[in-house]
Amino acid sequence: MQAEAKRHIVVVGGGFAGAGLIKQRQFKLPKDHALVWVSEDSCTTFNPMLAETVGASIFPEHVVAPLREILDMHEGHRFVMGRVTAVD
Repeated sequence: MQAEAKRHIVVVGGGFAGAGLIKQRQFKLPKDHALVWVSEDSCTTFNPMLAETVGASIFPEHVVAPLREILDMHEGHRFVMGRVTAVD
């Protein structure tokens, strides 16, 4: 018996909108769907807190979140570090 092919939902961008969408939807998709997250960067930065890192009140790693850790790869989702140049 051949396994069913998954339908892919592609999310472009690793900023607040992309990360928020991934966090909200990754566990609510039907089993035959998978997320593909494409971002030029491997992490997202919480920009409002950058001033605190310059002032040394918090460490830089407290304002950076690796995108691969946000996405649950065990569900068939995957992260692609790259740039989208066209949409078909």
